[in-house]
Amino acid sequence: ANVLELPAGLVGDDGDPDEDFRIAANRELVEETGYNASRFDELLVGPSTPGLSDEIITVYFADGLTKVGAGGGIGNENITVHLMPLDDAENWLAARKAEGILLDPKIYAGMYWAATRKQQ
Repeated sequence: ANVLELPAGLVGDDGDPDEDFRIAANRELVEETGYNASRFDELLVGPSTPGLSDEIITVYFADGLTKVGAGGGIGNENITVHLMPLDDAENWLAARKAEGILLDPKIYAGMYWAATRKQQ
């Protein structure tokens, strides 16, 4: 099934094992969505699947977005970019779920933190 998720990737995916996390986040954001961010604020850090993996994820709030490309990923990635309306995110996500799209639970964490940022 198709999965709706936040832009994501691996630090060091570009061949630099010492890549800065924010640089990796922006690289993935541009590749997957076509947007470049002028600032990244760290929102949370934690395990993705406790007990199954030692993977740690970092979620950032990307701000100062500028459209710089089409997005859609690179290589064999098949990414459709969606702009989710934050003010109606729950209904928008419910509609995607009704279409049979699986929702990555991290979307809800990102939605929560984005809403708190918007209120500031």
